[in-house]
Amino acid sequence: MNTLTPLLNDISIILNSSDRPEFTLIQRYEIASSSQKPEFVIALIGKLIEQDRKLKVSSQCNLSMEQES
Repeated sequence: MNTLTPLLNDISIILNSSDRPEFTLIQRYEIASSSQKPEFVIALIGKLIEQDRKLKVSSQCNLSMEQES
């Protein structure tokens, strides 16, 4: 996990600050060494799971608020 933490941080920065994050992320993948590519994919999957969970919690909160109104 220690090697994934910097990757997760970099991915977060790219997702939050890039106009075309998909382009930047594929460039990062393409320039990665053979040994770094699996770690990069794992970090992307981890970030996807994290974002999915945040969206689920956010949508559940919004639904609860709407039902209370």
